[in-house]
Amino acid sequence: MQAQDFGIRSVYLRGYLAGIRKITGAQYPRLLENCNLGQYSNRYPPLSMEVVATGEQLVQLSGQIYKALSSDMYLLFLRNFGRSFAQSAATLPGLKEKVEGFLPVKSQSALQGVLKLAISRVGGLTVGEEIVVSEIQPAEGVEIVFRNCLHAEINRALGLTECTIILSFYKELLYRLTGQRFTVTETSCGAASGGPDCFFLIK
Repeated sequence: MQAQDFGIRSVYLRGYLAGIRKITGAQYPRLLENCNLGQYSNRYPPLSMEVVATGEQLVQLSGQIYKALSSDMYLLFLRNFGRSFAQSAATLPGLKEKVEGFLPVKSQSALQGVLKLAISRVGGLTVGEEIVVSEIQPAEGVEIVFRNCLHAEINRALGLTECTIILSFYKELLYRLTGQRFTVTETSCGAASGGPDCFFLIK
């Protein structure tokens, strides 16, 4: 898949833009105009699952932000957005109640169960990537794969090699759902490997 093939959900872009606005101030309208997203300079997209932007626009917007900020500030924005979006995702009706059947998480199979539930509910909120729990698992932890990862495309354009939003998102989401802390490590980013997929180990 190419970046333009991805559809960005309104609920995702809304949170992304809210984070951008806080740190770019007066630059915010210009950054959006440069990516043909100027219609959102004075109002956020609605809180809905409608597709309102393309992956290519998100790549362009990320590039604009990266240029406007220092690299440290850009990475801080990504971490904060991943965390805040996870906090919202964890409140989806019924999700926490379903996860309770696996608590406390003390085994690989329990962690797999939590992740499969979480992915089935929150995966569609973002940018349309296919997210799967690997069938062949490592000796410890659980591996998840982002197929045709759009974040890798963004990283490739910016010369980065880590999907910071995803790392921050899953750390916070798992904590909110289970009350337990997990480490999330990106074992292979498509931006570094040259492939389309990104691999993460959670334990």
